[in-house]
Amino acid sequence: MSPRRCIILNPRSGRGRAATLRPVLERELHAAGLACDIVPTTAPGDAVRLARLLCQQGYDQLYVMGGDGTINEVLTGIFSAAGDLDHSPLPEPPAALGFIPIGTGNDFVRSLSGVRANHIASAVQRMHTAAPRRIDVGRVRVTSDTASGPSTQTYLFLNNLALGIDAIVADKVGTLHLLDGLPAYLAASLLALLDFTPHSLRLHADAVQLERPLLLASVTNGQYQGGGFRLTPAAVLDDGLLDLCLVEPMRTDQALRALPHAVRGTHSRLPQVQLLQAHQIHVSFSVPHTVVTDGEVISRTAVQVHAENMASALRIIG
Repeated sequence: MSPRRCIILNPRSGRGRAATLRPVLERELHAAGLACDIVPTTAPGDAVRLARLLCQQGYDQLYVMGGDGTINEVLTGIFSAAGDLDHSPLPEPPAALGFIPIGTGNDFVRSLSGVRANHIASAVQRMHTAAPRRIDVGRVRVTSDTASGPSTQTYLFLNNLALGIDAIVADKVGTLHLLDGLPAYLAASLLALLDFTPHSLRLHADAVQLERPLLLASVTNGQYQGGGFRLTPAAVLDDGLLDLCLVEPMRTDQALRALPHAVRGTHSRLPQVQLLQAHQIHVSFSVPHTVVTDGEVISRTAVQVHAENMASALRIIG
């Protein structure tokens, strides 16, 4: 029996490229003889609702035509359709997740062999040739300061959790409307370096404990973030582990010289850089902090985060 497929299309993704490429997608689907519905999002966060609704309607393959943020929304939707995000293990989602990457960074799909960003024909071909497989999912509980007191929320991430200047960069890149991809993230990095002050944090990563200021603190499932920075080159999507890239404070000129190393994934040779792996990570901030999952801000006043790897929780087509 053929799977019921639906594409959730974010027309704003890739600075609007996703909307302009819809006719190309429809032609490629017709040429391939693939039956597949297409549903556009109408607002930020709408992909969560659509994914949940489509799962309830019996679709068993959902494809995301958008960027990392839209992928995260659909991820959240298919798991919330199955049950409580706080349940351990995570509930089995009713649909597998596929990718037609048309985003600003397209960082998650860089860790998938053979998946090409901004290439509709190859994405459609993979819809009927790629075999389903399982990968890990990150889950994070974030406690934030609010006007009514501490509030804890649970989120999922497929690619990365940003806790340092990397979170500020992800926040700034959305304001750079004339740039795209790695150039946008490089420009945002330069802007962030001008006004970011590293504050002390306390981190527990399995048996490793540390307390000190950090310039960058990235928790990942995939290898890439920020439009192509290969911060955790040893990360594997299905190894049951979270990877960490920790960078101690450095002068602006040192940070600028480190950027090419971070793009190539050779930054581990720098004395300020530490790469770790862990099943669970707990971080306490000395001051409220911005936290980002898969390129989207989830808190600007976080005081604690607890992240864990949910091994083999998701079926993907890719």
